[in-house]
Amino acid sequence: MADEARIGGGEAGSRPGTPIARAANTALSLLAQYVRFTIRHRAIGCLAPVVAVLMIFAFRVGPLAPLFPQPKRESLAIVNMLETSPDGSVINEPSSATDAYFRAVGRFDAAGMMAVYHPSVRDDMLARGASVERLQQSLDDASGRGARLVEARRLANIPIQDGRRYVFYIVTRTGFSAAGASEELYFVFTLDPSGRVLSIT
Repeated sequence: MADEARIGGGEAGSRPGTPIARAANTALSLLAQYVRFTIRHRAIGCLAPVVAVLMIFAFRVGPLAPLFPQPKRESLAIVNMLETSPDGSVINEPSSATDAYFRAVGRFDAAGMMAVYHPSVRDDMLARGASVERLQQSLDDASGRGARLVEARRLANIPIQDGRRYVFYIVTRTGFSAAGASEELYFVFTLDPSGRVLSIT
């Protein structure tokens, strides 16, 4: 039983018949021959490592390098990683409804601003007294004062479990307030699963 334990143990890997042992013996034999050669021919033996280094230099970066080109490594592509939510959804992907809304603001188009809403939400707004005509008049007044949409910068487009999305913007505009001052405002759009606007806060 003791013999069986040794056969199955770690010592089996060092027996002379194994490939590792044969390779080790070969390396040791070559080293011993080099040492003996160096002792007998000290000058030549000492020069051998220097010659080897010079040969490597010549083939890799020296005058012989063009004759033996090294395989080129492919450069790593620079990838702009999009930030994602825990479920893997991109959280700042474009939104056609919100982009259309700000395009309409930029051209002072009340009908275009109203068109991005979900039909039921738009109908409810009209039923509560809102009108495209009054909104257009307000926009025309702002345009007459020299109002301008400077920038609408989307910060995030975040999906939630029921399919809706929250889209966040920082908006810079000038001339829309009565005083005509520049403003930086925070907009939050709630979109339904189809991408139509449910609310703007």
